[in-house]
This record gives sequence, structure tokens and C-alpha cells, in this order.
Amino acid sequence: MKNIIVNIMMGMLLLLLCTACGNSPSATSMHLIRTEGGVSVEDGEGERISPEENMGLYSGYRLETREESHAWINLDSDKLAKMDSESGVEIRKDGRKLELRLNAGNLYFNIIEPLEKEESLEIRTSNMAVGIRGTCGWVSLMDASHMTVHILEGTVECSVTDASGESKTAFVSGGERAEFVIAEDGTAEITVAQFQESDIQPFVLEELKGDETLCGKIKEASGLEIAAYLETGIASGADEQGEGQEENDGESGEGIASENGDAAEVLREYLDTELESQYGYADLTAKEHMFLWDASPEEDKYWTGAKGIADAEIFDLDGDGMDELLVVMLDEQNISLWVYEVENDTPVRKAEISEERWNDKVLYDVVLSTAKGDGINYLLLREEASGGLADFYSADVKLYRYDGVNLCVPLAILQTGGGSIDFEYTAYEYDGDGNQLSEELVYSFELGYDSAHCYERVAGLFGKYGLALDSAAAVNGEQDIFDSLTVSEGYGELLHITMSAEYQSDGVLYRFNH
Repeated sequence: MKNIIVNIMMGMLLLLLCTACGNSPSATSMHLIRTEGGVSVEDGEGERISPEENMGLYSGYRLETREESHAWINLDSDKLAKMDSESGVEIRKDGRKLELRLNAGNLYFNIIEPLEKEESLEIRTSNMAVGIRGTCGWVSLMDASHMTVHILEGTVECSVTDASGESKTAFVSGGERAEFVIAEDGTAEITVAQFQESDIQPFVLEELKGDETLCGKIKEASGLEIAAYLETGIASGADEQGEGQEENDGESGEGIASENGDAAEVLREYLDTELESQYGYADLTAKEHMFLWDASPEEDKYWTGAKGIADAEIFDLDGDGMDELLVVMLDEQNISLWVYEVENDTPVRKAEISEERWNDKVLYDVVLSTAKGDGINYLLLREEASGGLADFYSADVKLYRYDGVNLCVPLAILQTGGGSIDFEYTAYEYDGDGNQLSEELVYSFELGYDSAHCYERVAGLFGKYGLALDSAAAVNGEQDIFDSLTVSEGYGELLHITMSAEYQSDGVLYRFNH
């Protein structure tokens, strides 16, 4: 679907908002004004930064939230964006043009004062855009071909251009939602429908709670009774649920959240004061030396030289209601995963696993990501070929799962044969103790297992773990088999080393990670 041009432009008409305004500040001053739970920040060079209150945000910065985590971004004093849990945003700015690229999850926006004529603010995905001038609502990204926009106040105009060049437009007002879907044949559709108070996502309701002025404007614009719903539909239900929990187990929801918050705080302090000072953060652009293209594999095996913490995330990795600290560590020869939990107010390394770093010279990207399937958190490690198959999509793919005791590998798909005729990929499944459960040849030139067969079987294997891969898209060569996974809920990139740049000197070709 790379050839599909999708452009969703939304211009504010403000039919129901007639607020007179003078010169509003330009949307160029951005700050992370508040965080809740596990939030990670990277600068434009990919370096990890510890989140701080009122931290300045600049072009190229990336923010990610984990489970039960949120982040609030202030765009000047009268423009607010809030990231839902398990969401990802990248900031891009060019003069007075600001873009929030939504890579995953949901993003709420409330633009109190409309932007000036020369200003622009867009919420974008990889192939869709929402232009905002002054309104309130939220955007949800389901996958690369499916997005929704809910408008609480105001009126917007939406347009979509499909692969054939045909343009479709629709007006969406307060109380209406627009759903954008790109079909497999490349056609794009917009569906507009009403939504109810019960359709408003909890992270949005939290922002509306107690804001009588905004709730009044929404009621006038859309008829949505937010204030009444918060009193009868949400507050009472939450109270009843809390009372039931206290009767059943003697613990309120607040007590559990507090305990989990304490664990996260202990782990964060341990990361900042102990691990960071001992190991430091890895510079993924570091190089031990430049290598000759015709050098032996062993001679230049670990040429990148990146050492230290590649990433560290605090979230509920095993789903037991308590946060863990996941550390991705690089040394001269290995990629290691360490999992810490808090026991008696002290961080303890509960599990670890190490993999030898691949030969950095072979044109592959190394990508480690989180992925969620059927409510279970997995870690996905891929060594990706920058060229195409011989062929399958990747050299090695492994799933990891932390079960509260061990880091195990339920699924591994490995290259077990090389060469044009002998090329093979084999899939292995294991139990929690590392015992092999199955072995399946998924690609074999000799047996006639081609790329289509390989993609289909790999997608089927991942599907057993609740992880949806688009095998059909990969076969046509226009889309990566993992593309559908990278925009799904719970996906988040932890480590990415790329070996794709080239340098020619005196007839010698060099390749670098960047």
C-alpha cells in the first residue's frame, strides 16, 4: 500500500464557537508538563532523556507511554495534547508549522484559542493527517489503514484521496465520529456517524471531569451530556466497583495503584542512580573501527562498538499488576535483557537472557520491540534483512516472554540453511522451561516451500500468540509482514541498530549503523 496516497485534511469552521480572539501565541513552544506512570522520551538523536516537569520538547523528540501511563504536552499556554496509555508520538516542527506524528494509540487535543492564519498544527500517522485550528476531540490509530477521529466541539471538513486519485469529503461536527478505512484494493472510505457519551474513552473523560465551561460548550455544540454522564454513568459505577473490591479482598483499587506506583518509583531511582552511573547509555552511532567489505566475518564481527544501556522501561511486563524494570543492555559481544522487580523495597534482578550480537557487517537491522498478544506482553527481537528474501523477510526472529520467574522463548524462527538452493528457515516452539515442543520447516527451496508459504506459516505461528501479521501484504513485496504489528496496541520500539548507510573511499565500500 506504499503507492496509496491518503491525505485527510481537516479545517475548522467553528460554526458553534464564536469566540473573539486577538493575537494568539505561535504553536512553537512545546513542553512536557506532566507524566503519569512509565513514560520514555528520546531526543532527535535517539538518546534517552529522563522525563521532567515542564521539559522543553523539540523537533525529532519521541515520547512513548506504557500501560496505565499518560503524558501531557503543552503547546503554548492554550493548546493541550494528552497521550493515552500505550501510545507513541513524534514531534516535528518547521517554523510555525507543528506536527504530532501518532505512531500508536490515542491522542486527545483541546485547542482553546484557534491558531493564527500562518500557523498550522497537524496530528499525523504514516499516511493520514488531521489539520487542527481550534477544537476539541481525539484521534485513535488502530492500524496503518484504519483511523478514527471523534469531535466533541466544532465542525471539521475531512477529505481522502485513494489510489485512483478519487477524492472523497465529509463534514464532521461535535458529537460525530469519522472512520477512515483503506481497503486491500487501495480504495479509501469515510464513514460518519453519531457517538454517545459512553463511547468517550476514559483518558478523555478524565480531562473533561470538573471542567464545567468545556462541558457546557460540548453540550451546546453536540448535545452530549458530559457532566451528567460523569455523575451517573462513571462516578457511581466506579464507586460500586471499589466497594465490591473492598468487600471481596479487603483492598481498594487506590491501594493497589499506590503500591504499584511505589514500585515504579523505587525502580526509577535504581535506574537513575545505580544502573545509569555504572553502565551509562549506549551510543548506537559508536564504531570500533571502519571495516573493509571483503574482510573476514570474524575480523569485523563487532565493529559497531555500542556499549551500555540501549533502553530501559518500567511497566507491568508479566501482567501481575506490579511494575517491572526491563533493561536492554549491550556489551562488546551480546544483547542482554534484564528484568528487575521490587522485593522488600529493594530492586532485585529476577531474570536475564543474553544473545550473541550478530555479525554487524551483513546489512541487517537489529530491532527489539514490545508487542502485545491476547493481553500478554511479549518482546520481539528481529534481525532484518535490508534487501529482501532469498529468501525470507528476516534472518532471525524471536519472541520472549517474562512469566514472573523466567525469560523464556516461546517462538523462534531461524535461518537453518544458506545458499540459493539450500536456503531454509525453521520455526521452533518451546515451553516455559525451554523444552522444545515443535519444529517446522517453513521455507525450503528443495521441498518447494516458497516465500508465500513461508509468510503464511509465520503469520499462522504468530497468530497462535495473538499477534496478527499481514502475510498477504508481504508476498506482493510492497509491505513488510510485520507492518500490521508495528501499529498495533502494545507495540513499542526499544532498540534499533541500522546498518544501511554507505561510504566509498579509494574504491572500498564501508557501511555504518546510524
